[in-house]
Amino acid sequence: MTETVKILHVADLHLGASAYEKPGRPRLAEFLAAVDRTWDLAADEDVDAILVAGDVFDGYRPDAEVEREWAARVSRLIDEGVPLAVVPGNHDAPARRGAASHLDVYDRLRLESVHVFSLPDVKTLATRSGPLEVVGVPWPFRGKFFEPGESAVPADADITDQLEGILDDVIMPRLDSEIPTVLLAHLWLREGSLSSEKTFAVGPDPIIPASAVVRDEFAYAALGHLHRHQELPGTDGRAVYAGGLSRISFGDEGIPKGAVVAEVSTGGCSWRFVELPSRTFKTIAVEVETAEEAESKISDSIGAFDPADAVVRLLVRGPAAVLSELARRGLAAHFPGAFGFKAEFERTDEHRAGRPSIAEDATVAAALEQYAVDHRPPKGVKKEEVISAATELERRVEGESGGTG
Repeated sequence: MTETVKILHVADLHLGASAYEKPGRPRLAEFLAAVDRTWDLAADEDVDAILVAGDVFDGYRPDAEVEREWAARVSRLIDEGVPLAVVPGNHDAPARRGAASHLDVYDRLRLESVHVFSLPDVKTLATRSGPLEVVGVPWPFRGKFFEPGESAVPADADITDQLEGILDDVIMPRLDSEIPTVLLAHLWLREGSLSSEKTFAVGPDPIIPASAVVRDEFAYAALGHLHRHQELPGTDGRAVYAGGLSRISFGDEGIPKGAVVAEVSTGGCSWRFVELPSRTFKTIAVEVETAEEAESKISDSIGAFDPADAVVRLLVRGPAAVLSELARRGLAAHFPGAFGFKAEFERTDEHRAGRPSIAEDATVAAALEQYAVDHRPPKGVKKEEVISAATELERRVEGESGGTG
């Protein structure tokens, strides 16, 4: 049995994210500082390797400054002798077949201590405490997992079968049972919970059961993509989402950010989450009947909260005339020093349309079509896109339930 290997697991750095930026107030320095604190944590913990579970960049075309600063952080790890393994996430690489990720350059440089998994693979990292096998699984773009020219969009079950086949036929036979092995993956596993503002996403993201990729041979599964730190149920504590280093938007409100320090061996693992500082996102909600009472209600709701450097969202409910008056006055002055502020208004005297007449046996698409007749879709929402996404969701649900609908 080999020695225990100590790793630092991080994910979803999103360097280059610009939500709530304003001229003269870029957020890049904030996100880079989060990486620097994490690398400092790695040094303090004397870890043997750092694993990044995807979404280093916020987009697959990061600008030169973002790339330069990430390269500087990679160089620091090289200088300190700490191996780095990275899987590209869905933000890091374009979806089209054969397209390269900006992370691929690190593999082409053939750096001894830097490993990028552009495709599912297994690599052995040489660490100070002995070898560590890393099974890397990047984001499974549908267009890259299937042959060109196929007309049907591959379902989640098809992608799951592909991943299981790659692991069973290509990866697992190459593993050395005498070496600790970890899974490093950027995946949406079905058992995971999303950020606070999301419950389910309809769209092209493949959702895969944990059982397809979390194997007994893996002492630990270092996961990325879901921005909430969590241990996946039913995995004996071995499958963990790091949850991201920085709060990006209100989807991260109240969610701790940080990294996972794990110790792995051929006999299993132990790990702990280390919370690190991150910008505060705060929602304050009030309901008013007159503009005059808004001032005191807002002050009372703020309470002891210090808005300095926070991003604040104020939700105000009240009659339309009152909301119009408050919008003219402006409300940002209640939050001095806030990094970002936005006010959202909801009318309490708004006329509501009657319930649409939808047949009980209508399909999801038909129900949405009728709803669109009776209601005006929200600004920026295209009826056709919503119906298409709902139809795809209905197809998935029917597929998982055996098509009994």
